[in-house]
Amino acid sequence: PNLINKNQRGPSGLENFLLEWM
Repeated sequence: PNLINKNQRGPSGLENFLLEWM
């Protein structure tokens, strides 16, 4: 259930994208 909750939020993906862009 924790994985599903994290997947729904998906903040890590956005942060990773921003970090790579920087």
